[in-house]
Amino acid sequence: MISLQGIVTTVVYLLVAAAVLGLLWWLIGFCEQKMGGPAKVYDVIRVVFVILVVLGLIGLLLSLISGQPLFRT
Repeated sequence: MISLQGIVTTVVYLLVAAAVLGLLWWLIGFCEQKMGGPAKVYDVIRVVFVILVVLGLIGLLLSLISGQPLFRT
């Protein structure tokens, strides 16, 4: 059974992670504008970034289902 504390912790974790990931996404675009270079490089960086985010979300959801914490303290 999922506890209320676990849900609140997960929501706070998601909010912080969304802020950090949003800043990283912005940084990629900022570097592309300021430094230039081939657009393909930034496309590859974005694809790798999205893959890592999806894997992180899958891990988070699996941790909720299994009852194991995402991070052990």
